[in-house]
Amino acid sequence: SNVRRERCGHLWQERFYSCVMDHTHTFRAMAYIEKNPLRAALVQRAEDWPWSSAGVHLVGLDPARELDLRLWSELYTPAQWNLVLATSLADEPWIRRFRSSSQRGYALADEQFIAQFQAGANRNLSPAKPGPKTKRLQDTRPGVRSAVSAQAM
Repeated sequence: SNVRRERCGHLWQERFYSCVMDHTHTFRAMAYIEKNPLRAALVQRAEDWPWSSAGVHLVGLDPARELDLRLWSELYTPAQWNLVLATSLADEPWIRRFRSSSQRGYALADEQFIAQFQAGANRNLSPAKPGPKTKRLQDTRPGVRSAVSAQAM
């Protein structure tokens, strides 16, 4: 229900959820998404869902070669990915963090990645402290114009 999921409106009414992720979290999110049909009890195995990339990762079923597997292949084999999928459902704290980050648009990455990305994008990717914003103090030294007083002029 909408109340239980903290949502409102129709299924497709809300915006598309996304967030910036580093490589580690990207592959964990990929495993999470490939497990969605299992969580919904639509299939017995992730690779059985026809619209999932799990079949490509686990069995190599990509006759049209639609997926670019270069980076994935450098990090995983089908057997390793099968293990990732088998263990990904048990990581509830990460799943909660992933859902929260994607719904709010906050980065899902380590602090160093976030700092580098924020500097390049000139955008805050982390939650701000709750409450009202603090006012900058005005410098009262003689001959020094603070940002507050300079804007007022």
